Amino acid sequence: MQVLHQKLLKVSALEFQYKNHPTTKFDLQEFLLYFEQNNLHIKCDSVGVGLELSFNKEELMALDLGAWGRLTVINCSYSSEFQKIIGLTLLHSNKIFCDQDIVGRQLVFQNSMKICFINLGDELFICEDLPISLLQDHYHILEES
Repeated sequence: MQVLHQKLLKVSALEFQYKNHPTTKFDLQEFLLYFEQNNLHIKCDSVGVGLELSFNKEELMALDLGAWGRLTVINCSYSSEFQKIIGLTLLHSNKIFCDQDIVGRQLVFQNSMKICFINLGDELFICEDLPISLLQDHYHILEES
């Protein structure tokens, strides 16, 4: 992974906003994690099961979806999920499986701080650690050396 042993500087996301309905919760579609020398772009794959990871310097772009709403770029760096890992070094990345499919990634930072990105049926779910409910539903983490 091209961002290992680099500090996380900032996190942005694309948030879906409905056209005529107020957004009551974050509906985050993609994430861009800014590291010292490269960026990690995370989104659901085109099949709707796994994650697509890419490494680049491209920014997220807002998009007007007409009658459906719009995608807006937001800064997530100060949200509760990310605030505690900003400024920490990424030590390693683990794959998250459901049965045989790779459905997510767990990023492990200094001080044993973690964040998971999981595709739950074409929606991105983020959490500090894999919830017990998912562990009971055939999800597991494969720690990579």
